[in-house]
Amino acid sequence: KVEAVKQYVTSNQVLLEAEGMSNNFATTLADFKDKLETKNALQNQYMNNLKQLTEANTVHYNALYGFISKIATKGKLVFKNTVTQDEYTISKSISRMRAARLKGNDKNAA
Repeated sequence: KVEAVKQYVTSNQVLLEAEGMSNNFATTLADFKDKLETKNALQNQYMNNLKQLTEANTVHYNALYGFISKIATKGKLVFKNTVTQDEYTISKSISRMRAARLKGNDKNAA
């Protein structure tokens, strides 16, 4: 779109300058387009890096979840029919962590 504006400005430069446009406006547009392309390339690079980090973190997360699941399964078998059995239920452990985090945030807010 910037290229189309640049072409229009170049083709109608005499008329536009008569209306008050600066004589180097076409150059300014070209510089603007170059800066936009550079920033777009940088943004794409950041987005690609983020995707790669997310993929790497997913691998680690899945490995960690596998370890936790294995421990939870074994713990439920060892502590079957005891009070401690709940400590090896993943959803209950997550609930306890969230409750502890919320308590910590309340203390920091005060």
